[in-house]
Amino acid sequence: MGLSKERTTIISGFVITASFKSSPAFEFFLIGNAIACTYSLISMPFVYNLMEGYTLQILDKVIMSLVMASAAAATAIGYLGLNGDDSIGWSKVCPYYEKFCHRASVSLIMSYLGFLLFLIMCVVSVVHNTPRKKASS
Repeated sequence: MGLSKERTTIISGFVITASFKSSPAFEFFLIGNAIACTYSLISMPFVYNLMEGYTLQILDKVIMSLVMASAAAATAIGYLGLNGDDSIGWSKVCPYYEKFCHRASVSLIMSYLGFLLFLIMCVVSVVHNTPRKKASS
């Protein structure tokens, strides 16, 4: 998403560029995913040390929420770009920026996949830290 940029010329000779800077939602999407990737890389060496505590669980849930919120915001703007909204006069832009829209769609799919991985990681972490009853003999 951060490297995707496409330019098009409209009838009057104006050149319009589509990039993640075109929308605050896309900027939030890029920053949120960058924070999640950085957190994942930094937290890997500490997994075994923090596994017994709840610090890692709380941070994982915060990051998972950030990824979901940023993906949802970008999805809303992507939907408007793909389908437009006739009731308020917004037209479709994806027919003019096909490459950018395709790359944004791939980025969104990968982000939702990252969200699911964070969700699975949170569930595994909770299950691992849940006290187990010993079987009576």
